[in-house]
Amino acid sequence: MIEINVSDIRSGLAPFPDITKASREDIRLIYPDGRSFTYPVFAQGAMCYDNYNEYLKDHGCACCSLTTVLAALSDSLADLSPDRTIEEIEPAVLPEQIVRENYAKPEKNQSPLTLYGITTILTHYGIHCRYVPRFRRSSAIKKIASHLEKGDPVIVETSRLRYSHGIPVSVKDRKYAGSYHTTVLLCIEKDGDTVWMADSAYRKWSGTAQRIKRVSLRDLSNYMFPNVTRAVPPLYYSGRSTAGGYILISL
Repeated sequence: MIEINVSDIRSGLAPFPDITKASREDIRLIYPDGRSFTYPVFAQGAMCYDNYNEYLKDHGCACCSLTTVLAALSDSLADLSPDRTIEEIEPAVLPEQIVRENYAKPEKNQSPLTLYGITTILTHYGIHCRYVPRFRRSSAIKKIASHLEKGDPVIVETSRLRYSHGIPVSVKDRKYAGSYHTTVLLCIEKDGDTVWMADSAYRKWSGTAQRIKRVSLRDLSNYMFPNVTRAVPPLYYSGRSTAGGYILISL
């Protein structure tokens, strides 16, 4: 297990854990007030999830991110794994018919949870969070940085597209996502821009730092996008308009 004081990350004293390529890495963050939370970070393609290997490999980022936060912040779920989130948590919280219909489809047509779906489950377990569906990039950077500076995590969704002033400028970049991708930002360094990101995916550019990546918030924000639907989003992804935004979590 990796154990790090959040105050050391903020002051620049904490060394970055640059070898995190296992199928699961646990990072315990210790806060100035004495509290600590252990975030288990899972590889979605680890193929150790029994009946859900293919689903998690193809669609598992949202489930893995949700599992990371639930296991860290809910004492009763400390031993949770992504396959158990699918098998136990989703059916227990979400409408049974919606869950059943999603997983009754062929695997390639099954959908991951939306950020709205993740928020619904976190709220059910008493985790204080706020889904921000629509945003301007400059304000999102400030809000996310401020949240992380307090030690509170943020769940974000990125696209394979890089945006400039809200307009896609690259369709082949795929730096943070093959199509769409969900991750958890755990903390921010003293420069106010470098964040530690819990990530279920493998990215060649990140070398041996896979489960925990060190990235620029300003750069990451270029790949974030707002949810554009005016209706209540669905619990499971059903097109780009149902995706996007970010979740502010309060410890």
